[in-house]
Amino acid sequence: MTDIETSKALALTIGHDPTDVAIIGDVCIVDTYDRSRQKTKYGWVRGRIFDYRDPAVIFLIAERYNCFPSREYSFIRIELYWKACKGGYVATADTAAEAIALAVIRGAK
Repeated sequence: MTDIETSKALALTIGHDPTDVAIIGDVCIVDTYDRSRQKTKYGWVRGRIFDYRDPAVIFLIAERYNCFPSREYSFIRIELYWKACKGGYVATADTAAEAIALAVIRGAK
């Protein structure tokens, strides 16, 4: 999964409506305009860029879903990696943000 696809999947997993999430060019956009109230949801501007690699995005999600990563060492691969767990699913990745995103996406299913 590419970074953009991961961002889109994460946005959908955390509850954004599929009609409000789009990939435009090389970014994932989430439309936060609440049509029923004629104002933006969560105080965000309409059409906000949603990128799981942004610390302001991913660590709020980690806090909400209690899915904080840990740094692990693999004696088999002889390298460090990040690990995050959610819903019985363990995700490993090269970055903390990616480990959180994958754990939340796959752990919610």
